[in-house]
Amino acid sequence: MTRALQPKSLDEHLFGEGPKRILALDGGGVRGILTCGILEQIEAKLASRLPASDQANFRLCHYFDLIAGTSTGGIMATLLALGYKVSEIKALYRTLASDVFGEKRHGIIGMVPKFDSKNLTKVINKCFADFLISKGEDPRQPLLLGSPHLQTGLMICSKRIDKGSPWILTNNPKSKYWQWNSPHWHGYYNANGGPGPEYKANRDYILQEVVQASASAPFFLSPVEKQISSEEKGLFFDGGVSPHNNPAMQAFLVATSKWRDNAKPWPTWDGEPKSPFGFGWKTGPENISVLSLGTGAFRPTFSVKDFKGKMAGLKAIDALRGMIPDTSTNGLTWLQAMSDPAFPIKINSELGDMDDLGIMNDALLHFQRIDVDLDEAALKELLGSDLFNSEDFLGSFERKGADGLLSSLRALENSATTNMNRLQTIGEHVGQYWFGLDRYGRKPTPSRGDPNADPAALILPEPFNH
Repeated sequence: MTRALQPKSLDEHLFGEGPKRILALDGGGVRGILTCGILEQIEAKLASRLPASDQANFRLCHYFDLIAGTSTGGIMATLLALGYKVSEIKALYRTLASDVFGEKRHGIIGMVPKFDSKNLTKVINKCFADFLISKGEDPRQPLLLGSPHLQTGLMICSKRIDKGSPWILTNNPKSKYWQWNSPHWHGYYNANGGPGPEYKANRDYILQEVVQASASAPFFLSPVEKQISSEEKGLFFDGGVSPHNNPAMQAFLVATSKWRDNAKPWPTWDGEPKSPFGFGWKTGPENISVLSLGTGAFRPTFSVKDFKGKMAGLKAIDALRGMIPDTSTNGLTWLQAMSDPAFPIKINSELGDMDDLGIMNDALLHFQRIDVDLDEAALKELLGSDLFNSEDFLGSFERKGADGLLSSLRALENSATTNMNRLQTIGEHVGQYWFGLDRYGRKPTPSRGDPNADPAALILPEPFNH
């Protein structure tokens, strides 16, 4: 049974009754175009649940109540929350990749960022200016985190490097720092001697700056300086250097943490808000679902001999490089331990895929991770050996073997058209594998239950009923 498209308001997404849905998008530089391939299939699958007359008007912000992202995922999350179609975002990525990562800066790499951050600023500002023009508004005015154009919940992760602190920003008007002397926080202020020093309200942060801060990867781009209060500025880097390059775990915490019934020190609080983040959503797989999308997974590996022969500084860089997959795996381990995914992913040789392994009998959420390993075996299985070995896919790597190809695919900044085409092809096949009918007629099989079940029905719970 199909239902007419009836989009929720932002307040209904954030505070309305009924099941809540979170979409979490990883960082990964130009590999974000791989994620777009998955998102296109999700968008098409959800739109197909609507009457034909409504399908063209469907956007992912109509289905998900909170869209979280880090770095390249932060850019996508913001555009999705503004109501962009995935095809529009995919086209933007082509421009972003070539303009931002197309030309290296002059100077000694390591002494100066590899690329000019002004190019990222230009791309983001033009994108948001074009958006305002499409709405009949002045493109010279900045979009704010509190903009009414954001149609659903948005969460962006960055790292305040001068204080060593991850910064998690949302557009929830009941969050603690949304506005100075917030009416939602009078109980807290009264119990703690007043609101404290005046700060720049989160709702007044310029959305372009928030997005750029989340996407400014160290070594590649310069940090972003933002005014925090009338007397203080902060310096922000890519959220990938925080524990939240995969923001799924943090999004679940932000959405569901809440005060206990005997919470202090605000004994006279009137019941609002439910947490510092302002959400307080109910837990349980019937109440909340989290869909986490990656940009291609791999674990940096080195031979003992090669690693030992490197200078100390390069050893440190290689060690730090492995922290991003480590933190992502840690978050996924906990999310699988708290849920019961229909399609669990392998964590390591000790835990396996954690099927039926958890820390409690009752799941706290409905969770699913979707990603692809960027290694030869996984890509051959996904694409088929014929496509993987074809001249169209391998190109100049045909005679050099797969190692060069894999290094190219894994790079955060490889904006060459051939590399972007390969990543897009991989993303489209991942999306087809999970949510479409790919050309090999294969589909994933749940760890338990009916092997003929539709994966989309299991991963995207509840019919589209808004």
